[in-house]
Amino acid sequence: MKQNRRPTLKKLYILLFSLAVLLIGTVGGTVAYLVREGGAAAGIFDKAVVSCEVTENSAGDAVIRNTGDTDVFVRAFILVNWKDEAGNVYSHSPKKDIDYSIEYSSDKWFADENGFVYYAEELAPGDEVILCSSAQLLTELPEGYDLVTEIYAEAIQSEPADAVFESWNLTAADGKISR
Repeated sequence: MKQNRRPTLKKLYILLFSLAVLLIGTVGGTVAYLVREGGAAAGIFDKAVVSCEVTENSAGDAVIRNTGDTDVFVRAFILVNWKDEAGNVYSHSPKKDIDYSIEYSSDKWFADENGFVYYAEELAPGDEVILCSSAQLLTELPEGYDLVTEIYAEAIQSEPADAVFESWNLTAADGKISR
């Protein structure tokens, strides 16, 4: 007499339960290992700190300094207005080379059509570059107003070079940027 060796429903449930426990144990053990060992691998993806600041040195020059922890390129926007003592801006903005002039510290600065000026070489962390001296007045001031220069600067990490092109539409290579 031949016996039917088909597994019973009860044996099938026990097999499925055993496989589920094995799977949960494997996944749980892997997750526990990764969490425990994750501290050592976390340093691989340290993000760079990209920042800069504008200050004035003792000679009255505007200085841009890399305050981050990676090499950067910098650019600045110089906003020039007539302002009174209360901070009110005169209705007509002064015109460059007509009402005032600005002389950049070196020929490594270049301007674009949007009014930004770029320093052509990267700055290492802690390095600084002189942008310019204050604006020189070429005409008479409107009554009750002074010529006020405000400088806004920003930095972008120099690597990867694609980031410079995508953000500023400039070419970067060998620690220099150009149009």
